[in-house]
Amino acid sequence: MSPTGPFEEFRKDEIEQSIPVRFEQQVALYPDRLAAKGARYEFTYRQLNATANQIAHAILARRGPGQEPVGVLLNTDALAVAAYLGILKAGKSYVPLDAAFPRERLADWLEDSTAGLIVTDVARSSLAESLAGPDRSWLLADDLDATLPCSDPNLSLSPDTVATIYYTSGTSGRPKGVYTSHRNLLQHIQRVTNAQRVQPTDRLASVRSISFGGAMKDVFGAVLHGASVWFFDLQRRGFGQMASWLAENEITIYVSVATTFRHLAASLSPGISFPALRYLHIGGEPLSWSDLELFKQHFSPTCVFNLGFGITETGNVAYYPIDQETKLEEGDIPAGYPLLGMEVLILDEAGQEVKPGQLG
Repeated sequence: MSPTGPFEEFRKDEIEQSIPVRFEQQVALYPDRLAAKGARYEFTYRQLNATANQIAHAILARRGPGQEPVGVLLNTDALAVAAYLGILKAGKSYVPLDAAFPRERLADWLEDSTAGLIVTDVARSSLAESLAGPDRSWLLADDLDATLPCSDPNLSLSPDTVATIYYTSGTSGRPKGVYTSHRNLLQHIQRVTNAQRVQPTDRLASVRSISFGGAMKDVFGAVLHGASVWFFDLQRRGFGQMASWLAENEITIYVSVATTFRHLAASLSPGISFPALRYLHIGGEPLSWSDLELFKQHFSPTCVFNLGFGITETGNVAYYPIDQETKLEEGDIPAGYPLLGMEVLILDEAGQEVKPGQLG
């Protein structure tokens, strides 16, 4: 399942558009290719586009045109991708909400973002109704009016239109909303997918909560390249099942934080191997020497092990790719090299750039 054919770079000029335009280009190229697959839903590009269009038309009928945030209260499955795209096609921005989070946190995010509509499903409708209260409405993405149009809304959207609002973890205080425009998101996907050399034959695993900012790399890294995103509910199914799921579904690109990777590696039985897996991306935490040893022990010689450095506000800034032949002195793994278009500066307390080898 490794990529075949020449790699097509995501060009710099292609970020000067909206996400729906880029997605619809992939629909035209790969209408019958699998786009998104989860435990309950799976869509080809044609089906994903049709469902997203119906959601967009339902939102426009409820709220009319114009920029505004819309909450997404769905589980980690392919229907969430249709909801994201439908909201963007309607000219709105999406705010992902994880139903597993405390209700107070979700209510705070809705209030802070000023979202007036929640896209949800029947299974979460009671929670959505509770969160909506008297001032918001909700829309069931799995119970749409069958007469809604499946055609593209074809709204003209500036690349500066806000696409997403993700919230930080709140480790330094109250979680903050990070506003990302269509241009910013496309540039972020351009940096990441060019580094990973994503192609239409790739299968990208999504094992993270959809409310986590990094999850947008899994979703848009796939559907803006003709590839497919495959959802795994880690909370429900556990690490033992994830290992066999990665192998059986021939996942080619896996992304998680280091702790998740360690639990995955610890769950592996001697018979499990991942011949299709060509790219392991670990972010969110520093890598240790023992992580590198786990990679060399369990993954194929053709697989690249990559440390990604970044934060919710910026996305990935630097990558440090490692393969089985990489020679490193035992100790800390370097944070890596700046991605395309990024500049990394280390500053002292006075805000001045420090020289190589100095602390900052």
